[in-house]
Amino acid sequence: MAPTTHTRSKSSSTKSTSLSPPSANPVIPAITTMTSIQATVSAITLSQTDLDMIEMLDRSKNNWGMWSDCMQNYLLLKHGGGYILGLITRPDPSLDPVSARHWDLNNLCIIAALHTHSSSEDNEFLHGHTNTYLTWNTLKTRHKKVGPIAQILLIQQTLAVRYRRSERLSSMSTQLSDLIRCIYAIGIPKEEDFLTIMMLNAMAEDLPHVQNHIADALATSTSATTYGPSNICSRLDVKQQLIDTETSKSGDITMAATKGTTSQNRSDRCRDPSLYGRVQTI
Repeated sequence: MAPTTHTRSKSSSTKSTSLSPPSANPVIPAITTMTSIQATVSAITLSQTDLDMIEMLDRSKNNWGMWSDCMQNYLLLKHGGGYILGLITRPDPSLDPVSARHWDLNNLCIIAALHTHSSSEDNEFLHGHTNTYLTWNTLKTRHKKVGPIAQILLIQQTLAVRYRRSERLSSMSTQLSDLIRCIYAIGIPKEEDFLTIMMLNAMAEDLPHVQNHIADALATSTSATTYGPSNICSRLDVKQQLIDTETSKSGDITMAATKGTTSQNRSDRCRDPSLYGRVQTI
């Protein structure tokens, strides 16, 4: 009986060994997981040679439309367009320090590109701006405000162009082409905008001071406080009242002057001895 009991115990021992639980400290590839994380934002490179091919932004030239298209397309090709469009947010430096550092460098690089290709007046206006998205929108707002006035000036300049025998005809055609391109680069105006342009253009000769007043109002208007044809009509109504008052006063002065001249003539005739003698003769 003893051998039989020993054999059963050995079998039981073998079976318990095969059913033993797994190790309490399994190997977890934590280091492998950490090293596999890649930066979500990579550094971009802008070429100064390529940037020099883009025209300088100048408010006096009203070239925002063409300039912004060229600059935006170039930045999109260099994977930096998302910064000016506000599509790329800064990563959390505690979670992804490499991407956060790349974002900061890219942001400063694009701001530098905007500064170096803007006029000194715009650079002064942008002083203190450190965010690409806000910088871009500040430029956009600043240059969009001069749209109607800029188009008026360009339209007037275009209508003044004439083909002259003394000048190269092809040069005049090129000048017209450049002016039209600038007009459309500002944007095709809506019906109200075009009416505003034409109303301002019609004031050029006799109402330049009213034109300047309206131009200032347009420059300070916003999307919340728009300034359009209805506002211009109200301003013209005030001007019409002033004109009517001036005309009325001018008429009164003319009538008074005429009466004064008639009375003076009668008095002169009464004091004229020859006339007095003629009356005596009668």
